[in-house]
Amino acid sequence: MFNKTFYKNIIYAVFTLFMLFLMWLKWLDIYTNHNDSLQVPNLQGVYVGSLDSLIESYNFRYTILDSVFDQSKRKGAVVNQDPLPGSYVKKNRKIYLTINSLRARKVNFPNVFDLTLRKAVDEIQNIGLEVGKLEYIPDIATNKVLAFKVNGLTIDIGQELYHGTVVDLVLGQGLSDEKVIVPNLIGLSRIEANIIIKS
Repeated sequence: MFNKTFYKNIIYAVFTLFMLFLMWLKWLDIYTNHNDSLQVPNLQGVYVGSLDSLIESYNFRYTILDSVFDQSKRKGAVVNQDPLPGSYVKKNRKIYLTINSLRARKVNFPNVFDLTLRKAVDEIQNIGLEVGKLEYIPDIATNKVLAFKVNGLTIDIGQELYHGTVVDLVLGQGLSDEKVIVPNLIGLSRIEANIIIKS
């Protein structure tokens, strides 16, 4: 049974399988463009309108996955990409992009009335607004927020503002050292007396 012809056939079969395996590996190299990779360009800062022609010239594709709002960066510009710049990938690979939003988003002004300055600043900055000037007026509530303004105009709690808007705060500075004469309120209604006391 185990004559020369049998062993020859075994050798031929092993050799044929080995050659088929090598041919399969070669086909995989050709099919997957093995060792034929391209370097990913740096797209950060590129305006979204210029992406089509730029990406096509590099033989890549792209998809915009998300948008963020960053006031310090140009609107519509790429702020992040995957794969990262300088990576080597196959031709026609898709690059996933995050761009800076073209429109400034709006936020609702939080209720910071009667909060301390520190807490109010945290609340305001956490939603993307900026704190501007601090104005102090005599009030028993020292360093508490009494009012809020944008460009000199008083705003309301919950009012819509653009992300990054600068808000000025009016704070209590404590009781003043200034003395005033107590007015004569006898015979006046509560509303009249209140107006005179405040004035």
